[in-house]
Amino acid sequence: MHKNYFLKPTRKRFIDAFPKFKQEAGDTLDYFWETWQKSPFYIASLTESDLEEIYNHLCAAYYNWHFIYPDDYGIAMNVMHVIHEYFPNTKERLSIVSQIRALSLAEFKNSGIDIQSSGQNPKVEAAMDEFIEIVDNQVVNSSLKSEEQALKAKFFALYDGVMDEFIGRFNYMFVKLYSGVNDYIYTNMFDEDEE
Repeated sequence: MHKNYFLKPTRKRFIDAFPKFKQEAGDTLDYFWETWQKSPFYIASLTESDLEEIYNHLCAAYYNWHFIYPDDYGIAMNVMHVIHEYFPNTKERLSIVSQIRALSLAEFKNSGIDIQSSGQNPKVEAAMDEFIEIVDNQVVNSSLKSEEQALKAKFFALYDGVMDEFIGRFNYMFVKLYSGVNDYIYTNMFDEDEE
């Protein structure tokens, strides 16, 4: 027969560890922004705005989830390490997606230009991986997509999962507990006779 036991919470939730993004007047505690600034993973190129965006996404995804770490230091080190390791690339990818969104359909119709040049200059020796300055012949090919092809190209170039991928990197830090008002339900997986 299985028995349910009620346990007091032993792990902090995300919102317990980081109840606010930043200190306000009169605050003495370090919150998300201050923890980032004091961490060994701090990167000056990530702005306050970047960290606020990360904080908001983390709140939306993990607000009531419990960290697997029992202490504040373990929480801070792991969260800030993931930001340091993965957000610079995420930020650049988000910037590229923004540029793609800004391109018009006409710009997507022009799929590219292919330039082929040939030149003869018997007086100059050049390595195979160098460009020769004198060009005798040049052929330029340009291809154009139909409107349907341009729409498809833009559709597949737009990727909205960049931030989701980044936020998903924090999953390993959390355990999802089902909670009542004050207690957590733990179900004993073994029969009483087996213990």
